[in-house]
Amino acid sequence: MGKLTTENRQFPRINATFPIHITPEFLGKTVDLSETGLRLVFDKPLLLSKAQAKIELSPEESIDTEFKVIWNKHLVSDGKFTYGACFVRLKEKDINILGRVLERSKLLDERFVKVTAEFRDYLTSIKNKFNHFDAKGPSEKDEVSFIESEKTGIFKRLDFYFHTTWEIVKGFDKDAYKLHKRYYQKNLDPLLIDPIEINRYIRQKPLGYSGDFVTMNYIYDYHKGNYLGDSPYEKLINNYTCNIPFSGSNITRKEFFKKKILEKINQKENVRILSVGSGPSRELLELLKEGKIRKKVMFHCLDSDRRASEYIRSEIKSEYSNKVSIVGINFLNYNMVDILKNRKLTNELMNQDLIYAGGIFDYLKDHVASRLIKQLYLLLNKDSFLIICNASSEFCSHRAYYEMLGEWVMLYRTKEEILALTRSLSNVAEIKFEHVSEGNNYFYLSILKS
Repeated sequence: MGKLTTENRQFPRINATFPIHITPEFLGKTVDLSETGLRLVFDKPLLLSKAQAKIELSPEESIDTEFKVIWNKHLVSDGKFTYGACFVRLKEKDINILGRVLERSKLLDERFVKVTAEFRDYLTSIKNKFNHFDAKGPSEKDEVSFIESEKTGIFKRLDFYFHTTWEIVKGFDKDAYKLHKRYYQKNLDPLLIDPIEINRYIRQKPLGYSGDFVTMNYIYDYHKGNYLGDSPYEKLINNYTCNIPFSGSNITRKEFFKKKILEKINQKENVRILSVGSGPSRELLELLKEGKIRKKVMFHCLDSDRRASEYIRSEIKSEYSNKVSIVGINFLNYNMVDILKNRKLTNELMNQDLIYAGGIFDYLKDHVASRLIKQLYLLLNKDSFLIICNASSEFCSHRAYYEMLGEWVMLYRTKEEILALTRSLSNVAEIKFEHVSEGNNYFYLSILKS
């Protein structure tokens, strides 16, 4: 089997990287593929001239087939073992699946395929390096020191790959984007989704929607130098997820709302504040923990997910029950349509001194967003603010990460598009975009009612 021979190729091949499983422990990848055979690469030598393999061609499609090795070569430079093989007794069902995948793969952008393969190889090398370190049985302190010493360079490289990928796909039409996304997921899920707790949660959406309160708590809790995971590699990738610019902007948003809440409380007595799409309300919980609310205030936390409200109640009961004597909290489990149509609810919410909406407008189409802004504006007292936050279409790096891999899809807007949502408002004293010191993935539109 050590002799290198020339493969007789009767059919055109495509460059395609798909995971291939000989056994659960013996994994590799394809390099190219045709209707008759494939070239594949493993980290260790394949000791059989024939083998049964499962090739994962898409999230929904795979083939189980026998193949026969035609030639092999040890790539000394990177320690890989590459093989040329032909399929043996490919079933009709598998032939049809393979044919469909080959046709789709011919539509893949060549640069995209190349970048994805390079990215997968880089991640594999990093995972192997971190696993080798982990095998030494380091202490928790040594593990963190190792991650800290390595992560700056690694994060820059990950940034590069995600940026490059998005630059390639951002102009694709819907069908082409979907095709490339599936290919991206198939190649990178084993390294960036399946073994990574936060990323796995974001993709699976166990509560039924993106950006839920659990996701936000992950970002808040594991930002900066906090780590989550059973292995150094898991800790590394979880930490990366919580420190990309998009995640950092969520931290900035929380701090921004804390500042606005305190400003309003210090301006007048008996302040009424409404948080729309309140999620975990970490801005409120942190202000309670820090003891910064020293005047009577009524918070209305409106969120369609009752589980988010239960989380806040639980946190207050266990951690802050002695700090809420002057703070009233009204939990309201309604959706955005209820704000538009439920007159009893809107009557209950009248006369607010501050209304802020952090993560709602990223998911609302223009006509609904415009109506909601108008309705929220009507709930304000005179000389009170409505602050709406929306994901920026100008600063949206890493979409290849959280959108293509995480399936976290949002509606991005320019400043002009956000302003256009406010055209129906009247009696506006001032409307402006607020500046934040760091994190520019969101725009903050502040509207003062006269």
